[in-house]
Amino acid sequence: MWASIVLSQYADVSSFAFSEDESKVVIAVHIDGRPTSTIQIRSTGDGRMIQDIGPYVSYQPAFAMLWSPGGDYLLAAHIAGIDILSAATGRLQAKLQGCGGGWRGIGMAPGGASLETCSDQIIRQWDLSKVLAEIR
Repeated sequence: MWASIVLSQYADVSSFAFSEDESKVVIAVHIDGRPTSTIQIRSTGDGRMIQDIGPYVSYQPAFAMLWSPGGDYLLAAHIAGIDILSAATGRLQAKLQGCGGGWRGIGMAPGGASLETCSDQIIRQWDLSKVLAEIR
């Protein structure tokens, strides 16, 4: 596994997640002073850039990332919701919304149910397998 990736001195990693087989890592990079994130998919073997999805524009930079079961999609959480992006193309496939107070975290339960915590002290749950079936 590679030891480090050198980013711009103005870049901060806001989130990262490993693929199920651990061969890839998705990294959300926020550039100071910009309302965007760059989402990068890199090889864990050598750090090589596989794909640069960016600039990724949302209401706020992505603060949490997850891979879907099977690795076909990326879930990018930001303050306004969760975007489901194609891992192959980077295109937006769907949005999950419904938390009035803003998103604070994202997690995936076994079986593909995605859980999100909100600042309004509510945990929202979607059956991710149904959401993905609708966009396939």
